[in-house]
Parts: sequence; structure tokens; C-alpha cells
Amino acid sequence: MLELSMMLAKLKLNQWKSEDEFKQIQEQKFKQLFSYAKEYSPYYRKTLKDCTFSNLEDLPNLPLTMKKSLQSAPDDFLSSKFTKKSLIKSSSSGSTGVPVDIYHDRSEAHFGPGFELHQFTEAGVNPFDSQIRITHNDYKQNFIQKLGIFRRKHLPFSNSPQKNLQIIKHGPQKVLIGFTSVLVPLARANLETRAKAKIIFTSGEVLSESDRKLISESFSCPVRDMYGCVETSWIAWECEEGSMHLFSDYLIAEIVDDDYRPTKGSGNIVITPLWKRSMPLIRYFLTDQTAIAKRCKCGRGSTVIKPVIGRDDDFIVLKNGSKLSPAVISCALNDVNVKEYQIVQNAIDDFVFKYVPAKGLDLVNLKKIFKDQIGDANIEFEELDKISCTRTGKRKKIITRI
Repeated sequence: MLELSMMLAKLKLNQWKSEDEFKQIQEQKFKQLFSYAKEYSPYYRKTLKDCTFSNLEDLPNLPLTMKKSLQSAPDDFLSSKFTKKSLIKSSSSGSTGVPVDIYHDRSEAHFGPGFELHQFTEAGVNPFDSQIRITHNDYKQNFIQKLGIFRRKHLPFSNSPQKNLQIIKHGPQKVLIGFTSVLVPLARANLETRAKAKIIFTSGEVLSESDRKLISESFSCPVRDMYGCVETSWIAWECEEGSMHLFSDYLIAEIVDDDYRPTKGSGNIVITPLWKRSMPLIRYFLTDQTAIAKRCKCGRGSTVIKPVIGRDDDFIVLKNGSKLSPAVISCALNDVNVKEYQIVQNAIDDFVFKYVPAKGLDLVNLKKIFKDQIGDANIEFEELDKISCTRTGKRKKIITRI
């Protein structure tokens, strides 16, 4: 608890530092990480053997770490200063088809909760608010939570929205946390129940403006988005002005184009968590699409990124080579009364559009809108009662097999 408290205090203080001060912190921490990884990680001992680093301008000269390398040989990334048996194992959701095994030491266990606690408290969550997490995991309560401080209850995502709403609506207003695709059907069901929440946090998936509006209006509360991944923990959080702030004192983010070159426009985000030692990751290529944004008017000096619009495998690839985001499709389908949808792309011109109809569905218009978005292609429309989840509870809007 002492380490967590100290980290939280640093986050509260550092967020108001200037951009130059953040760069100084990043440069100093990266120098330490760079030397450490070259000495103790077999993977980086090899890949960084002939590399040097003196300041942040040298970053683009260092090799990227690709997910395939981590998937194929995770043990090569482990620091020789730790025994594998002593480490705690986590796995990614496997959205690319192959889960990634990630390890951390107990001494690093406070970083994820520290990042999360900072987001919550900045949004007005207090230590005695009741949290409900709709997720696949049922975490054990720690000593502090058993005392009623930052206590949380977990509801299975496999429950029906109606069953979860029966639990949510009783007692004081709750803080809700969950994947966007789990919260959206919950919000639709709540249009009749009208349970209220204090605030809702979304994560794990793209949050479209239409989904944000639905969730917010249904539960009569604000919605804050969080961005992170299993490999690097939390990356960015949404402030009161709606900006996504990076944890710039604990990580470095870069944006590169499809040829892996630095770009000032939209591109792929590359993350270096500066705190990881048991399993260092340097310039980890996430394939999420975003861009660096202007400094936020809230006054915080940390780097701001634009809303993340998804991973490479979350996009439809059209015949002309362009990529179509599910956010664009969601906006186009706003008025056709579809509860849920999922698009399977089997080939460049072969699609299956799976959908759960809402009352008053205009199927003719649905088919026309989607065909207008896709163009000349073979499209099969399949009506379902429910869109299946992945094992971690996500309902992917795009499944690509090309």
C-alpha cells in the first residue's frame, strides 16, 4: 500500500508539469531502462547490441518490438535478474488469434492499480464509492477493500443485461466499469429500468460518440474512457475536458506510419513502459490507430492523444486498399434499429454482416447503408439473437480473415 500511495502522489503532482519537464523525466528513465534491458533481457541484448541512446531524438533509430516476437518467444524478454517461477503471469485477450503471455514481479504489481486509481480519483470517485465491474474475472478483495475502501463487486459479462441491472439498481449510485460492447446492451436494457450511476468508465474497445451518448443518457451520468493493454498496463485516461492524457511520466508514446517511420499525423502507436523491469518492452508496436493532439486546456502538461480508433485487425479493408473503421459504420447505422452487429470479412470482396435486430428494424435500409459503405462485394446478412463474446467478454465488431 505504501508503494501505491507514493505512486499516486507522484501522479497527482507530476500531471501539472510542463511538456519539457515530462521529456526530462522520460529521457532519464529511458536511459536507465535501455541499459538495463541490454544487460539483462536476452531479446534486447541481441536486438540492441549495436544501438546507442543519448536523448529522445535517438528513439526512432532503435528497432521496434513487434507482437509476433513477443508471442513466439516471451521467455526471451524476461530479465535474468528474476526467476520465471517468481513472476505473475497474465495473458492478453488474443484479439489477433494468439494470446500474448505477459509476466510481472510482485514489486511491479502496484503500477496498474496506481494508474487506474489516478484515473478514478481525477474523475471524482471517492474511496467509499461502490464500484461494479462487469468482467470475466472475479478478483479477490484486498485488505483495504474488505474495510470498505475502494470496494468493488464483479458481475459476470455472461449475465443477461436484465440480471445485472437488478443488482446495479439497488442501493446507492454505483461506479460502473466495463467493455464498451458489454455496457451498450446494458444501457439499452436500462432505458426501461432507469437505474442511475455516478460515473461510468469504458475500456478495452473503441468508444464511438453514439455509444457514449447512449450509455450516458441511459444511466444519467458522465462517461470516461480509459486506454490500455495487458502488455503495457494503462496508457491514457480521459480528463474532464474530454482529452486522452498519456501517463507521460511512466511511458513514452510514438506515432509511426505503416512503413514504421515517425509521423506527425495519424498512425500506429508505439509504447515504451518506462517502469517495467521483469519483462522490459522497448518501442512496442501496438497497431492501434491514433495521433498526438494539442495540449489540453485543462492545464495538464502530459501528452494528449486523439481518440484511439482501433487496431489493424479492427478495420475493414476495401478493394482500393483503404481501411474502414467500425466507428464510421456505427455512425452510418445509427437510425436503422440494430442492437448489435459484427462484420466478418472472409476476403477482400466477401463479407458476412451479423446483426441483432431491435424493434422497428428497417432491414432494407440496413442492407443499403452497409452496401454503400463497402461497395461492390458479396455480402451475406445473418440475423442472430445474440453476438458471441470472446473468452474475455469482448464482442468484436470486426473479424478479419484476410
